[in-house]
This record gives sequence, C-alpha cells and structure tokens, in this order.
Amino acid sequence: MVWHVATVLPRFDCISKGCPQGSVLGTTLWNIMMDTLVRDLRGTAGCVAYADDLVEMYKGYSRRELCATAAAVAEVLNSWCITNRLTISPSKSAILQFGGDFNRNNPVKCKLFGRYVKTVQEWTYLGVVLDNKLLFREHVKAINTRAYTVINTIAPIAKRQYGKRPATLNALYQGVYVSMVSYAASVWAPSVLRNKRQQYMVNAAQRRALVLLYGGYNSTSWEAMTLAAGVLLMHLKLAQRAARYHRKKGDHEKISILLNCQPQVFTRSRVEEELSQASNEIWTTSPKGDHLRGISPTIQDRLRSSWLKAHYWNIPFLTSHDPFASCLHRMHLRDSYGCDCG
Repeated sequence: MVWHVATVLPRFDCISKGCPQGSVLGTTLWNIMMDTLVRDLRGTAGCVAYADDLVEMYKGYSRRELCATAAAVAEVLNSWCITNRLTISPSKSAILQFGGDFNRNNPVKCKLFGRYVKTVQEWTYLGVVLDNKLLFREHVKAINTRAYTVINTIAPIAKRQYGKRPATLNALYQGVYVSMVSYAASVWAPSVLRNKRQQYMVNAAQRRALVLLYGGYNSTSWEAMTLAAGVLLMHLKLAQRAARYHRKKGDHEKISILLNCQPQVFTRSRVEEELSQASNEIWTTSPKGDHLRGISPTIQDRLRSSWLKAHYWNIPFLTSHDPFASCLHRMHLRDSYGCDCG
C-alpha cells in the first residue's frame, strides 16, 4: 500500500499496517480491510461493522455452545489482527447476552489476546444503550436526560439572539429535541410503545422541554402542553419516525405492529391518519385540558389552526394555567382568588 504524503518535497511512504487517518481514501481502504474479516467470520457468526466498531452476533442453546462459538470468533479475530498488524482492546470490548437465564456467577467467557472479555448487562453501541432483555429502559433515561440538557443550554441563548418568535421555538424543538430523542427510533420505539411506563417517561420529558421553550407552568399536563404547542405526543412521534423508516424499507408488517392495526400497504397519508386517530383517542379520553378541548376538540382541529402559533404569551391561557388570581389560587400559589384591588 503506497500513500502520497504532500509535504514540502512530495515523497512516497509504504503503509505496512492500518490506514492513514484523514486521507481521502482512508475510509475506502479501511472498508476493504474490514471486508476480509467479515468474510472470514461468515458461517461462524453474524457481523455488523461501522467504521472500527465491530459487533459479532451468534446464538446457542447452552452456555457450552455459546462459549465454543465465542472461542471460534476470538480465534478468527486474533488471526486477522496478527495478519494486519492490528490489535483489539479487550478493555473496550464486552459480551452482552440476550435472552435466557443470565447467571452473573457463571457468565459466558471468552479470551481475546490472552485476556478475558468482560460480560455486561448493558452496552452502548452507536449511541443506543442495549440491555440484555432489549427493554431499552436505560436508553430512554439517557436520551431524555441528554436531550433536555442540550435544549436547556441552547434555548436561553437562542431566545436572546433571535427573540422568542414561534418559528425560532419550533425550529429548536424539531431540529434539536425531536432529532435527538428520535435517533434510531426504528430500533427502540417498539419497546416504548409496548410499555406504558416508558411512554410516560418520554412524554413527561417532552413536556419539560416544551415548558422550557414555550413557557407555561410546570403543573401543565403533557396532554394540554403538546396540543397547545401543536405537536404529537413523543411516543407517537417515535412511532411516526419508525414507521417512515420501515416504509422506505418496504416492511409494512412492522408498521402494522407499531401502529397496532391490520397489515396493509401503508402510504404516508395512511400512517398519519393512524397516528391522528391514536392522538384523538388519548385527547378525548383524557380528564385534563378541558379548557383547550373547548377550543380544539380534536387533534386535526389544532393542526389545521395555522393562525394559532405557540408562543410564551398564549401558552398559559391555552392550557388554563394563566397568571390570574383565580388560577394561582387553584394551584395553591395564592391565598385568595380575588384581585388585590378589591
């Protein structure tokens, strides 16, 4: 392998291992090198590689079978690394066992370069926290905290720079918060949609972000806050992002599972219709948001009201959590509901 180094006097260097970082062909050359490892592992284990992050997947019906397969995979990795003069860090590697009974005292063991690889119950790969039962609880906690921290940092700066305009607030919400939370939604959204507790977690975190951006009291319910802002509940937004991904892949069966409806060919309008029906069911059966329900009886009514822009001065009134004495008294923030002037 020859690499042209552009210095004062151009020269040619022989690359005996690895790939030059920052070069134009570095990524292509690395893919060619990794392709040999993927071919060597074919038939032994499934392989997923992204840059230099490698995941080996294999199954077994007993601990002995899993250990034997892990040893065969480790042998291939050791041989490939020796051939290409590379090393794999055992301290940055881990074994994560899915399904079955996980015995911490007797886990699956595997040696890599003479050192045992640790066995874990959760591991982060490409920004997604995987756990041994694929419940994604820790991922939901981590992504909610991360997204709220970011929006809490940039929202005050953006408001001082560009003002509290509705377009600015919506761009911050959609471009920052929704993008962060819905990352890889096709992987973990089904788990959220099956678990009421996780739905509550993502919706509660969404409410905090909306209150931070658009204003309002912390006691405002997430049903009223999302409708006043004109956005979908977060667990339905995750379903929307995941359904769009599966629709591009042509996997309509997974969309029907996500939306809990009969299998069919889903168009984009059909997906939006199913999500609107789910939103209306939540909104009409919720005991909260009576004041706003009189203005927008359905989700479609709110989304069609393009003239009603969510803003820090109208959110308190839309959610019936306004700064007047009667509301403050109802929320136990004032001793009486009367005006100070009598």
